[in-house]
Amino acid sequence: MDLDKALYSINDHGRGQLFILFLISCMGQLPASWHIFAIVFLGIVPDHFCTTDNSEYDLDDWTTAVSPHEYSQCTHENGSESCDSWTYAHDVTGSTIVSEWNLVCDRASFLELSQTALIIGVTIGSVTFGFLADRFGRKRVFFMSLFVQGLLGCIEASVSSIEVFIIVRLFIGIVDQGYELPTYTMVSEFFTPRCRPYAFPCIFIAWATGIMTLPLLAYFIRDWRYLQLAISIPLLFFPLFYWFVPESPRWLLSVGREEEARAVLRRIAKCNGRPNAVIDFSDEPETLKMKTVEADTGDTGLKQQNNSYREINTFEEEVETDVRDDVKDSKLGQASYLDLFRGWQMTKVTVILFIIWLVSSVSYYGLTFHAGQLVGDMYVNFFLSGAVEIPSILLLMVLVVRFGRRVPLSVFFVIAGIACFVTAFIPKTTANGGDLTAAIVTSAMIGKFSVTVSYQIICLCATEIFPTVVRNKGIGFVALSARIGAILAPFTTAMEDHIAKFPMILFGSVSLVPCLLVFLLPEMKGRQQPQTITDLEQIFEECKHSKKQRLRNTDEA
Repeated sequence: MDLDKALYSINDHGRGQLFILFLISCMGQLPASWHIFAIVFLGIVPDHFCTTDNSEYDLDDWTTAVSPHEYSQCTHENGSESCDSWTYAHDVTGSTIVSEWNLVCDRASFLELSQTALIIGVTIGSVTFGFLADRFGRKRVFFMSLFVQGLLGCIEASVSSIEVFIIVRLFIGIVDQGYELPTYTMVSEFFTPRCRPYAFPCIFIAWATGIMTLPLLAYFIRDWRYLQLAISIPLLFFPLFYWFVPESPRWLLSVGREEEARAVLRRIAKCNGRPNAVIDFSDEPETLKMKTVEADTGDTGLKQQNNSYREINTFEEEVETDVRDDVKDSKLGQASYLDLFRGWQMTKVTVILFIIWLVSSVSYYGLTFHAGQLVGDMYVNFFLSGAVEIPSILLLMVLVVRFGRRVPLSVFFVIAGIACFVTAFIPKTTANGGDLTAAIVTSAMIGKFSVTVSYQIICLCATEIFPTVVRNKGIGFVALSARIGAILAPFTTAMEDHIAKFPMILFGSVSLVPCLLVFLLPEMKGRQQPQTITDLEQIFEECKHSKKQRLRNTDEA
């Protein structure tokens, strides 16, 4: 069935779709970025020193009177006894989980562990909710997950130990994918190939807005419990919009609920000012449209009529066979993760997207977490790391329409790699003592800008390439690699304490890996999303024939 034709008939970029896009993007991305990156501010490590009964220093003059060597932070003044209590500089950072539960010295690993637990949860959720969204629909899973994560966030704000905090973050990560994955899928399924490059970046604008607003909230809310409540309570009210967001019509069609899909499009058509639009899902080829044969009493006329009937009847039988195969191929409830490796082309898409998404994730999350460790004000740097994504998103709209998906993806991976290498080798000061903070931050933001463009394009590619029958499962599976990258990111940034420049060198190196891999994927510019795995294989064949035709034309020229 051809949903895109029906979307064109009701106006594929009308007010109805734009309203749905706004709601899905805001609800599905703002809270996701808040919870993913909240640990940067929940777990700020304040200035601190080991508390002793006869300490002659207080915290206000400690940093100037005493060099902050390791012995003064983790051991008593004699250096032989481990410290069991600390004094923290609450006046700068406020109350954090570090100062409340003493996550310093030998307990510092709990901080990285809390973020690792969240990402492990996200990994579990990407598989679990990928299946659930394909089985029960995008809308139900989307709103249920938002409400549950709001509850979990409020519970996290009231826990009394780091161990319980880590457990709750694990479940927050699991539920995160229940609304984040359907966000990508629903936006891609509500729009035609012509509008998708413009609609999809709106998701990333909402994500970037979340990154930009988080440091603003953290700056004014200097208590980690209240900050956690501030990013969790809004989710409890999002289910009120349940009746304003319809189920994906593409999913409804894929499970055979044609009338419900038609009703959804009628509502959108009414919003778009086209209440009388004809909603036709038929993709019936012109050959099937039997032309009226004028009556002829002669034998020749009867013979011609009979031949015409037999020809059409034979063609209809062939089409019915193909349709039966496609229906068998497209039953969402029966599709499994094994179908992602069904056939060479499907396997190639899954493996390549897995690798590219892993590389993108390591660089993207690593650079974002590393923003808080750059020289300068951490709140400003983190805000800039989100702000730099906005122009990259606007640029994305132009690039994917003009140049497709593969070429921009490859080019910006190269730029990101070079920018990270440059950042790694810029000294903090010149030989004459000049401050190079601005140069370091600028170079790092160019890297973040380029990685963001690449990350957004690969997300768009995944929603376009995976067939509808396994789209959520496919996105969920390749998102596993993104979660692996997100798990590694906090540890790579922490390695800078042991190996100077290591994070930026690593991010630069891995960014160069996908530059050629992307050209093994089909170019999806202007193409309809495949409904079945058979459709995907046909796209590869079309790309192959197009390439041969271009080579033939070049030889002739």
